[in-house]
Amino acid sequence: MQISHVVQRYYPAISGSELYMQRISELLNKRHEIKVACSNALDFYSFWDPNGKKVDERISKVKNIPIYRFPIKYRYFINKFPLFEYKEIKNALKKITRFRVPLLDIYNILINGPYCPDLLRFLLNSKQDIIHSTCFPFSINLFAVLAGKMKGIPTLTTPFFHFSNPRYHDLSLLRFLRFFDKILTCSDLESKFIMKYSGVRNIENKIERIKMGVDLEIFKKARPKQFRRKFKVWSKPMVLFCGYKNYEKGAISLLKSIKYTVKVIPDIIYVFIGPSTKGFNITKKSLSKSLRAHILNFGVVPYDNLKVKINAFAAADIYAMPSRSDAYGIAFLEAFACKKPVIGANIGATPEVIRDGVDGLLLPFDRPKILAQKIIILLKDSKLRHEMGENGYERVKNQSWEHISKRIEQIYLSLYD
Repeated sequence: MQISHVVQRYYPAISGSELYMQRISELLNKRHEIKVACSNALDFYSFWDPNGKKVDERISKVKNIPIYRFPIKYRYFINKFPLFEYKEIKNALKKITRFRVPLLDIYNILINGPYCPDLLRFLLNSKQDIIHSTCFPFSINLFAVLAGKMKGIPTLTTPFFHFSNPRYHDLSLLRFLRFFDKILTCSDLESKFIMKYSGVRNIENKIERIKMGVDLEIFKKARPKQFRRKFKVWSKPMVLFCGYKNYEKGAISLLKSIKYTVKVIPDIIYVFIGPSTKGFNITKKSLSKSLRAHILNFGVVPYDNLKVKINAFAAADIYAMPSRSDAYGIAFLEAFACKKPVIGANIGATPEVIRDGVDGLLLPFDRPKILAQKIIILLKDSKLRHEMGENGYERVKNQSWEHISKRIEQIYLSLYD
């Protein structure tokens, strides 16, 4: 089959949904012809800000997969419906009007960016048997559906609804799901949220629940001692966070927890890996010099140079990501692959990933003092950490990306037939 994967960004940009699309693209490309269409954004800011970071190459190959990146068009008031400037989009809207899509819904999807009308033109003019897009609320899902409907080919989406985040309660997004032939959810809670709030009759017939995966073999190669030696943290108790360093992901709460944990564990080290944000930088700067000394801060670790990240997971005593903005939380699985206990927020789909008291601990979102208490509990009890880490590993040892990609392939084949 010829399959187009449509995603808001692609490597070297990296977050959960991009990693998901990257791994299934790489694995399915062994048996099918995969091409990836995305924006030229490198960071999320560039979806709306012309000064954001971009990838210069328009066409490239990553792991032998052709990647087509399209420029983001910027317009006043998101673009003030600039879609009518493009013949293909205008014709597509006429076509999809038969499916009763209110123009306001289309507008509400477009304002999330990235606005890449040339991406739609590419999908319309290239050959494919299946179109699979991710993730919501981004407008590339609109382009995927438009192309699929105009060409009469199946379209799927993996929406990654962060349903505990108010931003995802927009009914325009939920209603729009009805135009996809299949909706691949990653948790039962996400499935239930869509069924309850989309207002679409029999939408449960379109939903397939597929968990996220983890590269177990990669994490088996980790060298924790190398990380601790290189960064001179030796035998210090270590808490790891890996992700977008913003309020939603819980990175700010972790920074605020330091003042409580150091009173009990004075040699504690917090390791942060991932793209930074203004809020994170301001909060970190507001800490005293003595508290900042407990922070080891890294930027983005490229997927093809993962030594630092992999070794950090293996070296850590605890993985903490008390987020309210995760449809699943792939990083928790990576921690389980290294037999580490985890800490997450008791919100959204996280309780489906973390069994409180079994393979990790849960707490209310944005409660730094309680977060510090959870960290202290685990760091003070090595036996508990070991038991939770083993329990987590048992859950993911058969949850490889290879297994996940084969399940998705079966869905493709069922639609193609």
